[in-house]
Amino acid sequence: MNLPLKELTYYLANGITENDVKQAQYKIYAHICPDGMYVGMTDNLATGWRQHIDNSELASSMGDNDSLNEALRKHRDVFTHYILGVASNEKSAETRKACAIEYYKPTLNDNNEMCDSDRDFRFATLNNDNLYPVLVIKDQKATK
Repeated sequence: MNLPLKELTYYLANGITENDVKQAQYKIYAHICPDGMYVGMTDNLATGWRQHIDNSELASSMGDNDSLNEALRKHRDVFTHYILGVASNEKSAETRKACAIEYYKPTLNDNNEMCDSDRDFRFATLNNDNLYPVLVIKDQKATK
């Protein structure tokens, strides 16, 4: 099994600021590699990424996020990470994630989710014109 990364670099998208990320309990994120995009949510960005890496290396995880696991096995070191939104509670995060999946149409999510909100989450195309300063997340459990 690979050691966890000591830090992850996230680009802040959709007007999200570093302060927004620090204050929010949940983060909606995208991982992008040459095979496509995955959209998810977590309450801990470093732990969430480490879990994706670990799951991709376990044969028992087959059938659970197969597309993401395959992409991680091929491209682990070339993923780019984005924070697409934040939420203060799990229900709000699940809604925002479903709407992000509907907007971005990620190819590495094996399950489609329906956005049941009319709210404008201000999602925008991920390009250099609308990305904000980088946020570096340190993995506290990484081995030195």
